[in-house]
Amino acid sequence: DQVFSTGEAYLGKAVPLQLQRGEEQETEFVYIDFVYQPMFDSQNQVTGIFVQGYDVTESHLLTQQIRYEALHDPLTGLFNRREMNNYSEFLEATLGTHAVLYLDLDHFKIINDRCGHKAGDELLLCRSLPEQANDLSRYQVSIWARCPTETGRSRRCASS
Repeated sequence: DQVFSTGEAYLGKAVPLQLQRGEEQETEFVYIDFVYQPMFDSQNQVTGIFVQGYDVTESHLLTQQIRYEALHDPLTGLFNRREMNNYSEFLEATLGTHAVLYLDLDHFKIINDRCGHKAGDELLLCRSLPEQANDLSRYQVSIWARCPTETGRSRRCASS
């Protein structure tokens, strides 16, 4: 309706759709880039809309994967230093009281040196961290940070 009423083109980027390519085929989830282009008559009135779509599912999913990998620690899946810094900037721009708790695991390097990195990795993944710790970041190899907000909203919700 917007294209028809305004006469202006509309671009839809990575619009999620469920698509069934054939009568006997399964429904699949895809991402489509759409272009809605108005068609005009000789009096410059919109008489129709030309719609063209491109399947961008593969590139969209790859982009999402790269984004995830850029913002998360590969071992733990927790937010990494980059996302922690992004969230710190978010907190600085947000009114209210905020706290950042840094946890430095003293002598953690000794575990890696004496028992090997695999043992250190297993120790980090031993689920001693609470499942609801979605406001926790792995800042460095043995340094963790937690940013609870006064409203109790997780950082994951606040930064999305």
